[in-house]
Amino acid sequence: MYVASESPLLKTGFFAIVKSHKTRANAKAWHCCYSTHAMTALRTPTPSSTRTQQQDPSNSLGLSMEDLKAELALRDAVQMLNTPRQLRMFFVHLLVNECVRKPRSTWEAFRDAFAQDFIQESDNVNVGVNQALEEIGRSLEEHGKSLGVYGLPESSFHSREVEVEIAHWKNRELLASRAGKAAAKLNAEQYEIYSEILQAVEEGQPLCAFVDGKAGRGKTFLVHSICNKLRSQGHIVLATATSGFAAQLYPGGRTTHSTFKVPVDEDKADLVSPIEPHDPRGELIREASVIIWDEAPMAKNAVLKCVDETCRRVMRNNLPFGGKVLVLLGDFRQTCPVIPYGNRRQIVGASIRSSALWQHFAVRRLTQPIRNAEDLPFADFVDSIGDGAGPLVPLDILQRVEERDHLIDFVYPPDALADPAKCLKRAILAPTNSQVDEYNNEILSRIGGATRTYRCFDMLKEDCAIDGVTPQAALAGVARTPPPGLPAHVLTLKTNGVYRLMCNYAPDRGLVKNTRVVVRAVGKRVVTVRILRGVGGVSVVDAEDILISRISFSTPLESGHMLIRRQFPLAPAYATTFNSCQGLTLDVVGVDLTRPVFSHGQLYTALSRIRHRSHARHTGHTIPVLGFGVAFGRAGRDPRSLTKPAVSEALKVGLRHFDTARMYNNEDHLGEVIRESGIPREELFITTKVDSAFHEYNKTTASVTDSLQRLGLDYVDLVLLHDPRAGRTLRLEAYKALLDLRAQGKIRSAGVSNYGVKHLEEIAAAGYEAPSVNQVELHPFCQQRPIVAYCKAHNIAIEAYCPLVRGKTDDPVIVKIANRADREEHLQLNKDPGQVLIRWSLQHGFIPLPLSSSPARIKSNADVFDFSLTESDIAELDALDQGPAGSVSWNPVDTE
Repeated sequence: MYVASESPLLKTGFFAIVKSHKTRANAKAWHCCYSTHAMTALRTPTPSSTRTQQQDPSNSLGLSMEDLKAELALRDAVQMLNTPRQLRMFFVHLLVNECVRKPRSTWEAFRDAFAQDFIQESDNVNVGVNQALEEIGRSLEEHGKSLGVYGLPESSFHSREVEVEIAHWKNRELLASRAGKAAAKLNAEQYEIYSEILQAVEEGQPLCAFVDGKAGRGKTFLVHSICNKLRSQGHIVLATATSGFAAQLYPGGRTTHSTFKVPVDEDKADLVSPIEPHDPRGELIREASVIIWDEAPMAKNAVLKCVDETCRRVMRNNLPFGGKVLVLLGDFRQTCPVIPYGNRRQIVGASIRSSALWQHFAVRRLTQPIRNAEDLPFADFVDSIGDGAGPLVPLDILQRVEERDHLIDFVYPPDALADPAKCLKRAILAPTNSQVDEYNNEILSRIGGATRTYRCFDMLKEDCAIDGVTPQAALAGVARTPPPGLPAHVLTLKTNGVYRLMCNYAPDRGLVKNTRVVVRAVGKRVVTVRILRGVGGVSVVDAEDILISRISFSTPLESGHMLIRRQFPLAPAYATTFNSCQGLTLDVVGVDLTRPVFSHGQLYTALSRIRHRSHARHTGHTIPVLGFGVAFGRAGRDPRSLTKPAVSEALKVGLRHFDTARMYNNEDHLGEVIRESGIPREELFITTKVDSAFHEYNKTTASVTDSLQRLGLDYVDLVLLHDPRAGRTLRLEAYKALLDLRAQGKIRSAGVSNYGVKHLEEIAAAGYEAPSVNQVELHPFCQQRPIVAYCKAHNIAIEAYCPLVRGKTDDPVIVKIANRADREEHLQLNKDPGQVLIRWSLQHGFIPLPLSSSPARIKSNADVFDFSLTESDIAELDALDQGPAGSVSWNPVDTE
């Protein structure tokens, strides 16, 4: 193991981690040894020296061992809290995050404090201690753990999970009242699904249903109605969701993984749950009348298979899912399985729709808007984005503000910042983490409160070089370019500030990933928070204090090393990325589009959070998903005779995204035709490029200035470095120039073209933010898979030039797909091969830039939003990949 990170317990200093060689229940725990020698990275000691340090790893460094024990945090907790319940939850948190070196000893030391309420209630120490153990055990089960894993004594009480579940819903009159009121509010679509499920339960018939509904169609309300009705009749309903955040939307909800004890290693094709028929959990599943699974499209088909096999085993019934009533819900437009660096084919292959079990599901659709029913034109507008109905997203339907401060004032006026509860259903959404950080820092500066800064512990599991990358270099890269999904290296917390949890901290207490909390106190080792909840349509601050301590996050680095970061699992929650806002229903939203959004799926997720257009403001525009290449000034072509008529035709058919370059020699011609068109500048998206001959800071700045003059524009929407041939030093200078030009308002976004993975990595290694776009040659014969995987993993939009393979449209596979009959309607597709190629790009999430001077072809290339390729079509086209050999252009992605 290799470590190089500043200790939060010392003003200066780095530390090493020593893995214990003793056998104990928590075999993954690590000892922390601190060095007061600043800026010195210590390697893991040899086994012989390790044994000495394990007896007292701080003696040789002159530190007190007491400063290194997790028990200090518990002692702080005992002094700060009054309720044993909070202490038990905190102990579970320390256990599951491997913060306790000797769990049994810690339990013995704090046993009476953990069990104080139960002891007083029962007036019996043994009874109280066993009740405390039972509760701790149930909480550990939410994390897939048990008392035995940590060497803790088993409780002598073994409450049946069935009894606990039934007792939880004992107020049947209240549930029946809620169910009756809810049933009266169901629309026709909801009521049909509701009745079908109740009938299946009443008749004891198996049912597998998938409820397909876009955002805001009332899926959550439907589930609440079903749960209340069945529970009021004494039935057991297992309400689950793929994410912990969604699970908390339902009373008694928990994650599907937790409910069925699905192993977390989803990369395996076969996952086996340890649940057996005689287990308490097995009995609970057997007695359940209905299983509900929200966000099912997010899960991999291996998880669906595991749930199926578990149900069959528990029910001793070989029907699908053991003959249970299983209801899946979700929206495939928003969610899909997460496959690191995966391409579309891999993602589709992992989807539950690719499972052999999918054939057993009856699809039921919710189409009527509920969330934004008061503004149906806005609902239609959001749907059109989600459906990819056209190349443009006109934002005229939303109000626009010109300044960032105005956006903050709209979403978070002073009265909202003074009351954390009012912040629960407000958010500013932006496409990049850097923009989110800027907003959060500004908003936190407007709030009064005590602050404390916490530095993380960073370590690598490996202390050797991997593929030539040393541990020092790997950690240096982490410092320059923080991996996504981890808490900040330096985290400043402020009392009265609103933050979100970055992990499933305590699911049984409602503390799951993305839960909003308000910070109440900032201690040396412990932070006190309270949950923000929505109760009956009103946002409130929970009355219970909860303690948070540092936990371990792990993530693989591109070097092949495994990074482990210990930090408080908190991040400011006033602003968030489009990708992180799913599952929220918001009353007030600000959408930052000062840097164009390059994915309409992201915009769909963002705008579908709100009920009415008046609840939103935006600060910019989006990039059209279909562009038009104007490289007519190359290969001896006359740019004037081709550019103006071609662009005029493109404008006539609704295209607004034009891609030119300095080397095309037609920037002035493009500028003329767009001025003559009379189309407002804000409706157009113009890209130009700086070729490698001008890749030096001053030359790049001058080149962009010249392009603006030739185009006759005050700004360009996107400027790309045309190729990487200038060499590392000059291309980095050029990229820095683009970032500075963006700050000056001369360009909206900075990107690159023809960049391979190594060129993109050098930008990250230099400490610069990732490019907005990488434009490369892309079509079925040259799919640039490593580049595409890197870009998707780092939120870099991908533009495809030569999407029509320069006329290579007579391939038998492409022709066959263009001529195929529609599988459902039995109609001919009646599309030409060029349209098939453009759809292939669009459905892979690329932004294609077809080029043509033929009016008929220009019109045809734009007419691609009334059909979709099937998954089998995509698979056949993907199989045409020839790698670099399939290139039809210069494709300098391997340039040094």
